[in-house]
Amino acid sequence: MKSRLLAAALASAALLSGCASLDRPTGDISYSESNSRAYNLARAGGLYQARDRAVSADEYAVATSTVSDAFGASLALSSSHGLGLSSGGAIGLGLANALLAPPGTMERSSAFFFVPAEEAETRGEAVELVLALYLEALAGASDALALEPYRDNPGDDPRLRFQTNGREGVGMYLINPEIGCPAREEVERFRDMCLATLQIPIRSGSPTQAPLAIGGEGQVHAFAANHKTRYPRFVLSVPDEAATLRPLLAAQISARMPEWFFAYLAPSRKHGTPPMVFEKGEPQLFIVKK
Repeated sequence: MKSRLLAAALASAALLSGCASLDRPTGDISYSESNSRAYNLARAGGLYQARDRAVSADEYAVATSTVSDAFGASLALSSSHGLGLSSGGAIGLGLANALLAPPGTMERSSAFFFVPAEEAETRGEAVELVLALYLEALAGASDALALEPYRDNPGDDPRLRFQTNGREGVGMYLINPEIGCPAREEVERFRDMCLATLQIPIRSGSPTQAPLAIGGEGQVHAFAANHKTRYPRFVLSVPDEAATLRPLLAAQISARMPEWFFAYLAPSRKHGTPPMVFEKGEPQLFIVKK
């Protein structure tokens, strides 16, 4: 299911409504291959304020290659300016502004996922499965990025498990002073350290048909990001000095998660990162060709 952005213009609302049918999975009325991959995934995941931006073929090529190149640079941890889109530069200021504008009101990062019913009998089992997989993915991502998990004592388990405001959460504090993630003794508060967590709200529900964006086949436990407060929180809290780490860590975690797990990273004009949906480590942008 690893795929690049799909090309073409966004279909009209009338056409989408006309194509809807009774057997179309719930929430998929907006699905179309003429949308961007990011848009189709976001809508399937409950991010209903998502919208695509139509750009010229040249702008499309520049945008996708710029993001790809920026991720390549970030792999070497050689950049301290996010994806470098804030000032426009070669990408063009107008296109940069379009990329950095949040789609609709999606100004918060989140996760959404569709756990196959054959992998988890109940919704509670699905939550436990995702949390366990996330911890494994975070550990692998930390190793890949030379981030050391924080431990109170040398032999302690660095993995955190907690409950907060009706959500089950897991995560780790991460250390690498060279890239802006300070050690505990360097800061007054834990909140000043680098922290990665996934928090899943505890809500009842039954399996539903998989959305078209992931194939539309089989029953899944759907965890959408549509609720104002009770949505899966994909938290990457880092100091400004480690801004370049956010999209890179999101990509590294996503690459190690199942193909039915997606992370949405909200845009940051300050750090030059556009809104993106991560699919198996691949950043998907909310743009289509005119």
